[in-house]
Amino acid sequence: MAVFTTSIPDFKFSGLYYPQIRQSLIAYRRQQVPELTDEDDNEPTIQILSAFAAGFHYSNVLLDHVALETLMPSARLRESLRGHLLLIGYELKEAVAATAVLIARLGAPVTVAASVPAGSLFSTKGSSGTPPVVFELVSALALPRTDQIGVAYEDDGGVFTDRTAEMNGTGTFTPWGGVPAANDALYVGHEAAIWTRFTLATSVIGDIWAADDHVWEYYDGSTSDTVPTSVTPGGGALDVDLTSLLGTNNRSGTQVVIKLLATGATETVASTYSGGANRIVTAGVLGQAAPSSDPASYSVGTSWKEVAGLTETVDGTDVSLTFTIPETANRTWKKTTVNSKERYWLRLRMTQATSTAPTVDGGGDIATGEQYLHLDVTQGESATEDPAGTFDGSASQAFITANDDLIEGTLRAFVDEGGGYTEAGEVQDFLSSTSTDLDFTLEFDADGRGIVTFGDGTSGRLPGISASLKLTYRHGAEQDGNVGANEIVVNRSSVSFISTVYNPRAAAGWKAPEGSTTESISALKVAGPASLRLRDRALTLNDIEDLALAFVASDGSSPVIRAKAVADGFGEKTVKLLVVGPSGSTLPQATLDEISEFFTGNLVTGAVGRLVVGLTLTAVNYTQKAINVTVTVAGGTQADIVTAITAYLSPDAKRANGNWEHLFGGSVYASRIISEIFNSDPAVTNVPTGPGSDVALAATELPVPGTITVTVI
Repeated sequence: MAVFTTSIPDFKFSGLYYPQIRQSLIAYRRQQVPELTDEDDNEPTIQILSAFAAGFHYSNVLLDHVALETLMPSARLRESLRGHLLLIGYELKEAVAATAVLIARLGAPVTVAASVPAGSLFSTKGSSGTPPVVFELVSALALPRTDQIGVAYEDDGGVFTDRTAEMNGTGTFTPWGGVPAANDALYVGHEAAIWTRFTLATSVIGDIWAADDHVWEYYDGSTSDTVPTSVTPGGGALDVDLTSLLGTNNRSGTQVVIKLLATGATETVASTYSGGANRIVTAGVLGQAAPSSDPASYSVGTSWKEVAGLTETVDGTDVSLTFTIPETANRTWKKTTVNSKERYWLRLRMTQATSTAPTVDGGGDIATGEQYLHLDVTQGESATEDPAGTFDGSASQAFITANDDLIEGTLRAFVDEGGGYTEAGEVQDFLSSTSTDLDFTLEFDADGRGIVTFGDGTSGRLPGISASLKLTYRHGAEQDGNVGANEIVVNRSSVSFISTVYNPRAAAGWKAPEGSTTESISALKVAGPASLRLRDRALTLNDIEDLALAFVASDGSSPVIRAKAVADGFGEKTVKLLVVGPSGSTLPQATLDEISEFFTGNLVTGAVGRLVVGLTLTAVNYTQKAINVTVTVAGGTQADIVTAITAYLSPDAKRANGNWEHLFGGSVYASRIISEIFNSDPAVTNVPTGPGSDVALAATELPVPGTITVTVI
C-alpha cells in the first residue's frame, strides 16, 4: 500500500491576499503533485485552489479590518471612531442645520389676518446632479392685515401718544403741540410686514421737510458700523468726527455707540452738529491710560439707521417717500420695542427745532409700495411619527426613527399608557434614573437615524405593555446648507399670498457630521484626545482657535469655520481673534460680541469665560482682500475657468490634503491661478496673458474673489 506524505505549506496565509495566496498554492501543487501540469483557469484543481485563495483573502480582509478599526490611530470608519471616543467622553456631533433669513414679497396687501403656517418649506432650485437644499419655517408667523398701519405713536419730548386711529385715516392730529423740537418723533410700525413706500396725507404741510431738519430711520440693532473719520483725545475725553457714519447733513441727537476694539469698552453719546460735521464728545476715554488717536482703534455705530435710497417728495399737502428695502448682505430691518410694542418701525425724527408741525389729515399709507415678510428658516424638515412603535414590556426596548439624518437636539419622545401622551426626558445614560423616571437615551446609527432606548424598570421606568410611543423631530441636514445669497428662491409649500422669496444673506451655521470625511476623521484623532486637555478651557493660542471652531451661538448655529488667534493683538495681555464665517462671510457684530464674551466672560451677567490666564479677547472679522484677475486663455470654457478661479480665491478653499489653501499673512500666487485655469478644462492649451504678479496678504487678510475677467481665444 502506497504511503503519501505531504508537508504543510510554509507561506503566511494570513499575511497575503488573493493573487499571492493563489500563486503560492499553485507553486505548492507543483511541488506536491508535479504530474498535474495543466494550469488553465478552467482546470478543476486550479479552480479549487482559486476558491481556497478567495476564502483566505476574505478572511484576511476581515482580520485587517478588525485590526485597523480596533485602534483609534488606524481606524477609518466613523462608527469605529465613535466607539473609541466615547471611552474618553467625547461624543461625535451630527450635522448642524444651517439657518437663514428669507424675505418674502407679498403679492398684494393682506386685507384679512392670516399666517404663514409652521412647516412651510422653501428651498434652493437644485439641479440634475444636486438635490435642492430644503429650509423650513419652524414656527408659524402671524400676519395681521397689511393694508393698514399696525400701530403709530407720537413722541413729544418722551411723552408717547397713540396715533394709530388717526394714521389709519380716522381723525386728524397735529403732533408735538404744533411746534417740533429736536428729537421729537413719529413712529409707524407693523407686527410682521416691512415696506418700501410711505405716504403721509396732511392738511397743513408744516416746515419740517428740509434735509437738515429731519431724518427717516429704521432699526438695525448693530452698533459697530464703521470706523470714525477722526478721533482727537484731550481733556479726559475723545472728540470724534462722525462724517463716515452720519454724512454731512445735520443728524443731531443720533445715539452713537463708540467702542474701543482692544477692550470692548463702549460709551453711548448723542451726536451734535457743528462746523459742518456730525460729532460726539465722550465723557471719558474708554479706560485708556494713553488714549489712541488712531480711528482704526475704534468702531462707531447707531442702532437706528437712516433709510437708504430715499426719495422724499412733498406734493401739495402730501409727503411721499420711497426707499430701498434695508435687506442686503450688511443691512437688516429688525423689530424693536417702542412704548412696550415690539414692531418693525419707521421713524420720522426731528434733528432740530422748527416752527410748524404738519397736521395729519387722511393718515399714513404703507400699502402702495412693495411689502415683505421676514421669515427665519432652518434647514431640514419636521417629522411626526405617531405611533412610532408599541411597547411590549421588554426591558431596555429600543425604537429607531423612520428617517435618516436626524438633526441633533430636535427629537422629543411622548409615551401614552392610556391616559394621554406624557413627554419623556432625554438623558445621557440611566445611571441617575430611578424606576419612576420616564427617561430615554438617544444614539445615532451609521445612517444618522435616531435610536431611542427606554429603561429596564430599575434604571429608568419601563412603560407598560401596549403603551404607544410618539416621536417628533427634524431631519435632513446632510447637505451643505451654507448656500449663498439669493439661492433660496423656491416657495415649496406654495403659500398663496407670497409671490417670491429670496435670502439677502448667505445661510450660515451648517456643519457636516464629525467624522463624515477623511479629513474630519484625521482631525478627530487629534481633537478627541485634545478634549481631555482643553476641558472647555483655553491656555494656548491653539486652544483658543479650537474652541472658536466649536463655539455655538445663541441661535444654535456654529458660525466660525476658521479662526486665528493673535497674541497681544490689541496691546499687552490681549488676544485678537480673527474669525471667518461660513463660505468666507463676515459675521455680524452681535455674533462677534458673543464670541468675545464666550472667551472673556462677563462680570455683569456672571458668564464664565474660557481663558485660563488673565487675558482679554476681542473677536473681529478677518479682512477681505479682493483679488481681481484678468486673463486671456487659449481654449476651454469661460464659465468653467471663472468658476475654478473663484473657488481658488475663496477664503475657505482647501487643498487636496485638507489644509487651507490661503494663510493669514501668506500670498496669493499667480502661478497657482494659472494652474487652476489648466485644471479647470482639458481644452485649455495656453494662458498668453496671465493674472499678473503675486499678491501678499496682511496678517489679518484672506482673499475673496474680486472682478474675474476671462477672455477665451
